[in-house]
Amino acid sequence: MQRVNLYYTPGVVWHITHRCHKREFLLKFAGDRRRWLRWLFAAFGALAALAPVLPGISAVQNRVQLAPGWTVFHDKTGLVVPHPAGWQVRALGDGGFFAFRPEGGQGATAVVYVMPLASVQGTPNGVVQGLGQIAPQLFPGVRVFSVRTVSRSPAVALGNLKFSPHGSPFVGSVMCYVDGGRGVVYAIAAQQSSWARDQATLRRMLSDFFYSPPGGAPGPGGPPALPRMVTWQDPTERAFTVPVPAGWHVQGGVRRLGTVDVRIEVVATSPDRRMMVRIGDWGVPASFIPMNQFHAQAGLREGQIYYPSGPAAGQQMILRYLPGMQFLVHWYLPQRVGQFTVTAQRDDVQLSQQVTAFQMRMGLQTQSVFGEAAFDAQTNQGLRKGYAFVETRADQMLWFVGRLWGYLSAPQDEPVAAAVLNRMVEGFRTNPQWGMAQIHAAGQAAAAQHQANEEISNMINQGYKQRSLIQDRVHQHTIRAIRGETLLVDPTTGKQFEVPAGSNYYWRVQGGQQILGTPGPTRPNLPNHWVNQMEVLQ
Repeated sequence: MQRVNLYYTPGVVWHITHRCHKREFLLKFAGDRRRWLRWLFAAFGALAALAPVLPGISAVQNRVQLAPGWTVFHDKTGLVVPHPAGWQVRALGDGGFFAFRPEGGQGATAVVYVMPLASVQGTPNGVVQGLGQIAPQLFPGVRVFSVRTVSRSPAVALGNLKFSPHGSPFVGSVMCYVDGGRGVVYAIAAQQSSWARDQATLRRMLSDFFYSPPGGAPGPGGPPALPRMVTWQDPTERAFTVPVPAGWHVQGGVRRLGTVDVRIEVVATSPDRRMMVRIGDWGVPASFIPMNQFHAQAGLREGQIYYPSGPAAGQQMILRYLPGMQFLVHWYLPQRVGQFTVTAQRDDVQLSQQVTAFQMRMGLQTQSVFGEAAFDAQTNQGLRKGYAFVETRADQMLWFVGRLWGYLSAPQDEPVAAAVLNRMVEGFRTNPQWGMAQIHAAGQAAAAQHQANEEISNMINQGYKQRSLIQDRVHQHTIRAIRGETLLVDPTTGKQFEVPAGSNYYWRVQGGQQILGTPGPTRPNLPNHWVNQMEVLQ
């Protein structure tokens, strides 16, 4: 069986499979297996399974004839969703998406939802019943009923659904397709009053979406437009290149504090200073070492910088090991950002295990932990949305920060900041000649780590954008729009509230939970009560 990365024959179609009778050439990385699974579902019957129970649904085709008044959503992962003009489509990562027809500022009147599931524990019937747990923000308080099995090989279950966001009744259908422990959830819904006439449109959207080869420009209603990117090169040692937005202020490069203490930083800031994206940080020491008895005897303390092998070898900080997310939340963000509130945080266990196992096979006795955090920060420019990603790497004595990147952005500009960060991370390239010089300077251990770094970068990039908390963060405001809600914050207490949308100004009755909405800026007149104006968060 030939490998596509070793053989290229123009004009030949490659059959991509996860199977090999000798088990010699299997898809190695989880990201490749997920992509293969999406292609499989798109090509062979994931949607065709709907045909017996949902009239009008046919198998996915490579070419779609657009109906009059329809347009196409296309993102760079290859997701293609034909839809009526005026609809909005949002990619959810891993091949998932939701599409909705907006109605003014009051929410949505019809919804299409598709989400591949990498692992299904249980039956399709159970997954269908659990729609409210899979997508609670899109289907709040949903009731699934009349669930039935429509196929056993592959396993397919179908059910009806009802839910009433803000008292507006919705009805629809939900289906789950499961094969080999993986599956896909499909759901369509519309307001009860329009369900009869909307069904054909919703089913056609499910029938016509497909996955094309990754790449290409996003279509109307797709991801935020990425600024024009240009190549920026490290000005000090020409050690690397990275794509950055044209016209942005970029600073950084390589900073050498010792033979092996070499730090990289790139900071790109938009002209209006509403977005700042960074890769690396000069302020993070090259290595850390937990406090021990020798430090205590020498009068050193935790958090102190010292030079164990002299200034020429570089700095080392005495600090207990803070893996992944803990490093961000307890050390890095307090120093770099200052006052902040974490809104989401996690360690990527799957990626950490995958990279650590790979390093062990390369003879590197190190353990990597990947963590990320989304946060809100109060700055001199006002509220900012932030995101940070880190890899911490520990051996038997020391620990290091291997990778670090993130952004800080005005709330309404966060989708653009996230897209710029993704592009910069994907396009970062080290100069091979500079890398070899570093190996000669640092020795054999560095050579092994350098050899592993490119493969580790591939592992990270395989599913970083889809797996990342960025996706959840960027799409929160869209989910609230679908539900017809607005997110508010009380500037005096920092407490956040979700309230029905539709007003231009919002006021909180002091000391209570009551929120009042008004079309104009005039403060409501409530005898014996004081009202505070609320801030609207995007």
